Amino acid sequence: MPKRKDSLLQVVTDEDILALFTPSGEKRPVCVGCFSEAVAIHEIIPRSRRLSDWDEPDNRVTLCEPCHSEVTNKGAVNRSAFLRKARIIALDMLGHRDEAVELERRWFDGRQEQNDSHI
Repeated sequence: MPKRKDSLLQVVTDEDILALFTPSGEKRPVCVGCFSEAVAIHEIIPRSRRLSDWDEPDNRVTLCEPCHSEVTNKGAVNRSAFLRKARIIALDMLGHRDEAVELERRWFDGRQEQNDSHI
């Protein structure tokens, strides 16, 4: 199991993402959708739509197989609001409230920059 970083904002690898969503004392991460055991890392906005920074921590969550299938079948873009809210709740429950708020702020700031560049 990878060692936890001091800040969620330093996350850069899949192992770090998995560690962030793993409760203390446990060996497996939780699904942000239902809190069962996660088996996949999912991009909130797919890399095909977020080319330059798809692997940033504000765009990645852990999901179990049923939740991953549901999100994939419905399309990640259509489920992005749900996944972002689920991420905040999961991180808060795991004791990472400040980092969850910061990741959401970064997400919003990034979306604003994209919107401003299209005007």
